[in-house]
Amino acid sequence: MQTNVQSNLGTIFVDIDKCSSNDLIIATPQPGLKVYFNRQTGGLIKFQVDLGTCMEQEDSIVQYNDDEDTLYINLTDENQKADGLCDLIYIDRKQNILISANRNTVGNLVGLEIVGVSRIVD
Repeated sequence: MQTNVQSNLGTIFVDIDKCSSNDLIIATPQPGLKVYFNRQTGGLIKFQVDLGTCMEQEDSIVQYNDDEDTLYINLTDENQKADGLCDLIYIDRKQNILISANRNTVGNLVGLEIVGVSRIVD
């Protein structure tokens, strides 16, 4: 399946895979951030980030770096000291957009990274 990336009113939607709604586990690590997993496999299905809500949170796990135009979503403290393991979720070379899933040494999801946020939201 091809990853679908959209935005609407300051919310970024990233659909990675298809899964019936009965097989989804929805995690909301903080207001404005939803991460969907396949109940059977544990695989990442999709996620959505409401930028306004996430940026309003004090101690937000979602951080935006204006100089890099990059959004960092730290799902665990391990993501702060990640050793560079990641899965490429989406790339658009024409618009310089990249989305990756950061993993720890045993392969667990520890964070998400979106490069080119302004080009997605515009």
